[in-house]
Amino acid sequence: MRYSAVRKSLAALTILGLLLGGLAIAVHEAQPYYPGGADIVRLSADYNLKADGTLEVTETIDYNYGHLGYPLARVIQVRRPATDDLGASVKTPGTDRIWKVFDVTATDSSGAKVAVDLREMDPLLPPLTPTGIDGWNSRLSDLHIKVGDSLPYVTVHAGDKPVTRMARFVVRYKVRGALERASGGYELNWPDRRRLASGEQLDYIGVPVVDTRLATPSDPISPSCAGYRDAPGDWAVTPCAATTKTARETIFTNAQQGSSMTVVAGLPGDGFADGAALYDDSPAPVSAWIRRILVGALLVAALVVIAIWRRRAVRTSQPEN
Repeated sequence: MRYSAVRKSLAALTILGLLLGGLAIAVHEAQPYYPGGADIVRLSADYNLKADGTLEVTETIDYNYGHLGYPLARVIQVRRPATDDLGASVKTPGTDRIWKVFDVTATDSSGAKVAVDLREMDPLLPPLTPTGIDGWNSRLSDLHIKVGDSLPYVTVHAGDKPVTRMARFVVRYKVRGALERASGGYELNWPDRRRLASGEQLDYIGVPVVDTRLATPSDPISPSCAGYRDAPGDWAVTPCAATTKTARETIFTNAQQGSSMTVVAGLPGDGFADGAALYDDSPAPVSAWIRRILVGALLVAALVVIAIWRRRAVRTSQPEN
């Protein structure tokens, strides 16, 4: 009887292991997650820096669905190696620069709310899975904000004119960590200029910014901007202009059509600590977490089997009355 109980327990443990293994396989073999389209035609931004260092961002985006009909995907960098190469792997020890993006909402041109789907993904790791993160082969991470729904696919043939289906969306979000410590105070850098200036790993990141308005709680110091675009055979820096509208309001205008743009502004004082640069160690791969969960589950199952076996062993060893 004792051996029969042990066999049953081992069978249950085997079934549990198979189920957990099947779960791990399902995670890796799930259908790819396609983030949407990147055919942003025009982006106009409004940055409102709050006294606590939080950056409130409003983006008015003109988007072309084209013939594919994919929904808009607005992509924002939320992690990169602080000092290592942008393509550094998770096995590379180091500290990562991170940004916390939260309170993401969207509306259409009429002001009606539009659904958003947020997925954080490694841009160097295709294919993408429904979980949003298919491991961490690199220490880069982007937040994909999928806005609205798809449109029906339109069949096109050779020689047909490109299909243009325009829509306007207003995307709003907040950023913590957009400031960096500087001499005499802090410096706003948004979006992160390092990756744009490098010209590397810019799928979805480089978007055509027309202008940006920056409002600050104190007079900014030396506000400036830089434009970047994909020139033939090279990644080029393009001109832009910063105009002071009021003492605490600056307008940045991109001079090159189709270029991305970053803005920089110094801010005096120590009142922005909550919005200062955030750093943490590079994350562990999802595969490592799956292994940890499986090992933990197997250990728990083994302990349960041992407990059952010992209880049955005690019962069978006791003489019957």
